[in-house]
Amino acid sequence: MPGEGQKIDRILEKYAERYYAHNPNSYYVTADVAYMVSFGLILLNTDLHNPMNKVKITCRDWKKNLRTLSDDMKNFDDAYLDILYDKIAAEKIKFIDDELRYGSMTGQVPTVPRKILPSLFFF
Repeated sequence: MPGEGQKIDRILEKYAERYYAHNPNSYYVTADVAYMVSFGLILLNTDLHNPMNKVKITCRDWKKNLRTLSDDMKNFDDAYLDILYDKIAAEKIKFIDDELRYGSMTGQVPTVPRKILPSLFFF
């Protein structure tokens, strides 16, 4: 994933629009909700798996932050957010580009990540 915030923002915005267009009966009542949860998961991944960050966000605080973003998020399924939080906490999101770059630099054979962005966010 590109390191620049604007690129990540545009990618997730288009991803959420497309996801919602093809899955209108999902947990996400609007494309904006799909975007907010997706972006929230990227931020959560960074928070939980950055070794420089000593105080990790709790599930409760992460959900509270998401709920303040819009009225549509206020009634979002609490159990679903718990599952998403637990998945990110248990395993860092791995991007194919990172695997290829860092795998080749260390001489390791890159592996295909078990999780890809869409299936992780919207299983």
